[in-house]
Amino acid sequence: MKLSHYLKDISENIISISNFADVEIDYITNDSRKVVSNTLFVAIKGTSLNGHEYIENAISSGACVVVYKDRPKVFLDKVVYIEVDDAYYVYALAAETYFQFPAENIKIIGITGTNGKTTCAFLISHILNYVGFKTGLISTVHYSYENKIVPALRTTPEPFELQSLLSEMNSAGCKYVVMEVSSHSLIQSRLGRTKLAAALFTNLSGEHLDYHGDMKNYYLAKKRLFEMYSPGSDAETLKVINIDDFYGGNLISELSVKRLVTYGSGKNSDFGFLCDNTGTITDLFIANKRYNVETSLIGRFNAYNITGSVALCLELGISADMIIEALKCFSSVPGRLEVLYTSNNARCYVDYAHTDDALKRALTALKGLNPSRLIVVFGCGGDRDKIKRPRMGKIASELADIIIITDDNPRTENSLDIINDIILGIPQAELISKSFSHISDLNRKIETINYEFAKSANLNKQFKIIPDREEAISYAVGLAEKNDVILIAGKGHEDYQEIGTKRYPFDDRKVVKSLNLKES
Repeated sequence: MKLSHYLKDISENIISISNFADVEIDYITNDSRKVVSNTLFVAIKGTSLNGHEYIENAISSGACVVVYKDRPKVFLDKVVYIEVDDAYYVYALAAETYFQFPAENIKIIGITGTNGKTTCAFLISHILNYVGFKTGLISTVHYSYENKIVPALRTTPEPFELQSLLSEMNSAGCKYVVMEVSSHSLIQSRLGRTKLAAALFTNLSGEHLDYHGDMKNYYLAKKRLFEMYSPGSDAETLKVINIDDFYGGNLISELSVKRLVTYGSGKNSDFGFLCDNTGTITDLFIANKRYNVETSLIGRFNAYNITGSVALCLELGISADMIIEALKCFSSVPGRLEVLYTSNNARCYVDYAHTDDALKRALTALKGLNPSRLIVVFGCGGDRDKIKRPRMGKIASELADIIIITDDNPRTENSLDIINDIILGIPQAELISKSFSHISDLNRKIETINYEFAKSANLNKQFKIIPDREEAISYAVGLAEKNDVILIAGKGHEDYQEIGTKRYPFDDRKVVKSLNLKES
């Protein structure tokens, strides 16, 4: 495809062109390591790497066109240089052009929010497939269509990978694609001009604030999904919003009411639900009619996930009876309160909860099962979101009976520093030193405050710090008795652990299963 074809689609974002020639473009990328002959290279300034520093490398590898925002130091002959106002957006537009706009033939459903995106994506995809619509899925867990499943590198793929997936799904005959849309991807315009058939908002709580700065910016990033792809389109995007969430309420008040429906637990919502005394959904209210719901998904937060997903599918024209039937045979989402049993039949749930709000939702759901003891194993990721660490410690101490603090993905941060941040949110944390060099010393200090904490909280709480995640899980499983419930939180479906700059094979679920094998 000639460069002129790309220029038509990015014309509104071009500031200047140097050395113009209508060259043939065989490939596009923003990664200089992937450049081949006749490549259009987009230099993007990211949070950790600046593509402008790799322009010369890209040219030496075969780039014939360079798109940039920050002016290069040197302009070489026989290379076309295009200055643009937004390199992120232009890269997304170029990817759409390269793959010849595959999304135009598919109905795209976008889901955003802090928690619940993955479960809603799996639910909606399941319902659509159940009623006979071939559907693609782009989620935090994996990307899939028909019998093909690809592990997900990120929640929302970068533009080239996204358009490549949409192209494959289009060729496979998918009528719908259900995708999670992250706040990062919205800020970085990864969807380009892709139009949405529907957009779902789940909820908003503190996450990625190291990237967005504050909750206002985080909210505004999520809001983009509901205003970027609707105006001027032939068919207004269907908007489905959780009215019970504070930010959902803001969103409703700030958007056009055209094709907007709400869901929640109260009478003010278009779609409502009832739960039993464990917090699990039992009934849905649709157009003043009550439907009984049979589901394996426990917890009030899943009542919201189910209701939002049902509302969206109903608005797409699927009958309530078909949806209720589909829910009956929906099993679970990988790594989302995924249940395993220990050798002595204690229930062990593996969940992706890695924020204080998600941890609270998961622990609250499991307390609804009335266990003898609720045991939680969790840590926090390194190099990001430090402010949520003490909040997660506080939630764990309030809701769990036994708290085992361990590593999550420490990355390049000192594991003990992360753990220390977590325990500062636990009552009596002033008795724990803010700096320490030996984990054995810290464990001894933890043991000395157990009695004081139990007395102050009037509860029989226990604490343990075990940085090695496998050892921590083993300790929890060995401790659990028949009527206990264990929550292993933070990593869910992930099959790796990031330590330093490397990823090592690690899967919470496999660890639990291996322990059962050893004991059986």
